[in-house]
Formats: sequence, C-alpha cells, structure tokens
Amino acid sequence: MFTKDNPSPTAFKKGQSGNPGGRARMPADWHETLKAKTPEAIETLASVMQDKRAAASARVAAAIAILDRAWGKPAQNITADINESPIAHLSFAERRKILMEKMGITPTAATAIGVTTTIAAAINDDEDADGGADEEADAQA
Repeated sequence: MFTKDNPSPTAFKKGQSGNPGGRARMPADWHETLKAKTPEAIETLASVMQDKRAAASARVAAAIAILDRAWGKPAQNITADINESPIAHLSFAERRKILMEKMGITPTAATAIGVTTTIAAAINDDEDADGGADEEADAQA
C-alpha cells in the first residue's frame, strides 16, 4: 500500500504540475482542413433545420447554431442593484441571528466557542464602513 512516506512511483511530485506542457495543441494544418468543411457543416445544419421528419429539438438546435454563427449570440442583459445591501435594514441582532443560522451554529455553541464575538466584530466592521447608520437606527428604536 502506498503512503505519504512510500508514495506511488507514478504519483505527482510535491510542487510539480501533473501536466506541465498543458493541453496538446491541435496541429496547425487541421485548422485549414476544418475551416474548409464550414460550408458543408452549414448545409448540414440547414438540412436538419428544414427536415420536417427531424426531431423538433434537433431542428431548433440547428437553427440556433446557424443564427449564432451568422449574427453572434444575443447579448444578455443583467440588472443588479449593487448600491443597497440586502441586510442594510436589519438590526445587529437580526444580522447575528442570520449569520449564525447560515453557519449552522446554535446560540449555546456560539457562546461556548466565542463565535458571537467574532460575528459581532465582523458586523461592527461593516457598520463602521457605512458610518454606523444601523447602530444609530438601533439606538433610536
């Protein structure tokens, strides 16, 4: 049996890549050969797209492939509101509770290992970054 002290002779050496040369490159002449097949590939896609006996999924896939190559893939718009934190309105106690739940820590265990202090420090750092607005709101409540 192989162990740390007696590794397999084919095992990677520490600090050495298992694939130092990277992925093998395609031979240069293949690019030209494959490019020459482009009209045939497009004809095949077009025939599948127009074949009423072909599965609908195959016809749609062929149509999408043709459109993507002719016009490019459509742009994907992503809308995000990065200015407001989803927890900005929560009090310190609510934030702590959510963090502990996400971490799977019970209040008793958290007290025993001092996690509540760590979480409190992280939240306080966050509050310091936003000017302590939440702390002021908690004090007024």
